[in-house]
Amino acid sequence: MSSWRLALTLAGLVALGALASTGLRHWQDRQLGAGLRAQVRPGELRLISSTDCHHCDRARDWLQRQQVAFSECLIERDAECRREHERTGASGTPVVRVAGQVQLGFDPQRVLQRLERLQRLPP
Repeated sequence: MSSWRLALTLAGLVALGALASTGLRHWQDRQLGAGLRAQVRPGELRLISSTDCHHCDRARDWLQRQQVAFSECLIERDAECRREHERTGASGTPVVRVAGQVQLGFDPQRVLQRLERLQRLPP
């Protein structure tokens, strides 16, 4: 096989691997989103954010794309939110309050695990 054909084949394999990885990540996000939508109840998920926080933007965007119910406050614009953030002892944002428990940073898998551990009574 000539070197340019080998290079094209390798480039194709790399592209295919990247596409598969992206597809898998999208599928995992959809599964996590569905799990959160099924578990979260009104008022259980709160995102404590700041206006210049890239991680907060990503968390908010993810939750909105997955259509997960949540509330959000910004520490620069809401004094009660700032006090709530200070009470957590966190040095940065986002802080996620999941059914009363504080989680530093946003990890949808950790949020889902917390919700699944709650003793749920039938509605």
